[in-house]
Amino acid sequence: MKTSEQRSPTGTAGAAKDLSWDPARAVNIEPTVARGGNVVAVMPPAAAYLKPAASALSHRADEDGLQVIVLASDAMLDSIEQILAGAWRDAGGTILTAHDASRSTNLIRQERVTALVTSPDTALALLGRSSLPLSTAPTVLLAWPETWQDDTALAGIMQDLPAEAQRILYTADPGLAEHLGERYLRKALVLGVPPHGTSSQAEVPITVASVSGTDVGTAVRQVIDLLEPTSASVWTAASETESTVTEALAKTPYNVPVTLGNIAPAKAIVAADLPRPEDLGRLASATDRLIVVTPPWGLTYLAGHASKLATLRLPGDADVVDRTLAKQRSRIEAMIEAGGGDLDRAVNALGPVFQQHDPARVAAALYRLWTTESRPEPESRPGPEAAPGPPPERAKPAAQARSTKVFVTAGKKDGATPADFVAMLTRDLKVPPGHIGKIDLHETFSLIELPADEAEAVAEALNGRTIRRRKIVARLERQR
Repeated sequence: MKTSEQRSPTGTAGAAKDLSWDPARAVNIEPTVARGGNVVAVMPPAAAYLKPAASALSHRADEDGLQVIVLASDAMLDSIEQILAGAWRDAGGTILTAHDASRSTNLIRQERVTALVTSPDTALALLGRSSLPLSTAPTVLLAWPETWQDDTALAGIMQDLPAEAQRILYTADPGLAEHLGERYLRKALVLGVPPHGTSSQAEVPITVASVSGTDVGTAVRQVIDLLEPTSASVWTAASETESTVTEALAKTPYNVPVTLGNIAPAKAIVAADLPRPEDLGRLASATDRLIVVTPPWGLTYLAGHASKLATLRLPGDADVVDRTLAKQRSRIEAMIEAGGGDLDRAVNALGPVFQQHDPARVAAALYRLWTTESRPEPESRPGPEAAPGPPPERAKPAAQARSTKVFVTAGKKDGATPADFVAMLTRDLKVPPGHIGKIDLHETFSLIELPADEAEAVAEALNGRTIRRRKIVARLERQR
């Protein structure tokens, strides 16, 4: 297999067609893919690096039937769909991300799908149902096979692919590029493979911040919160990442530059996208500490390019819940230690309940009442008895107070959970947990019950935020 390596320009790479990672390679990939040629590209396992190929394939969006099949690990499907959808935004076409075969069969048979993004196992299942029309010679793009559980399904798919069908391979493993290139992609343009006798290893010390279910902007903000460096900068390889991180840092007190491809030297540099080996070396030479924010599937790639690999654990939803519970336990313990007549009277009042129910369950019921009612913080014990006056007005429980539902454009299809919404409302928007009512998850949207006098402000604050990598729109339900 012949290889042709295009060297990056000296110095810092600039942006080309919204791609800062390497203009030279983008220039080579796009015309080759557009002409229907085969391509092998050795790149880090990140969907952003698919942009040149996705843009070059947009001309196939105008054709009928299935034109493009992208095979990737289940974990990468959604991020790849976003890149493909962005590249095809003006070209039309219909993109389907299939996590299982049963829901995709009819759509493909009815020729309503132009591009299919799925795993090899699902593709093989569709092929077994005669629902994957390979005879029409669609373009097949193999996205980082080293991240798949195994490649046993690949042989079954590729053997039925016509010889004239276009094949594109992205991998971070030069050895796998050579193996699969010889087997499935003969006469391919090969980019990114180091010359024989040289190494692609950057061999730099790297600190890894692994993110799963957290948008990259929030992750970068958390990294900077934890490190509190005297100076920091953020490096990105894609404009989408640059925008997301810039937005996340806009309301923080940190003066942190966010660059697209360029490197801003600093005590700490946070790479919000997976860098290529040569970029890892350049970044490490410009900082005392390099932190790379990566999804779980990027860990193996980084481990192969690091002389030393450290891990930075980011706070997750569970940590937020743990902190809240710890504060509540502390308040309970403080009240028990303070003792007093009020506590004794409460014990006497609950005596009959303890006789009928287990004390632990009684305590759990009281805890639920405490955490779900909107009550003011307990005040200190009063002094001398004041003159009688009108009884104070008790706050109504959240369940009884007038409430309004907020409509949010994220649901089960996006992988959203009630915990995602609770974490965002309590952590980012500072909504008291007791003010959050029922959360109804639907397939493509969710409804969050909130106090009527707070719902509109919360909806405005939720607008534009990201849950499970989906940018959401929120509004009062009655406005739908």
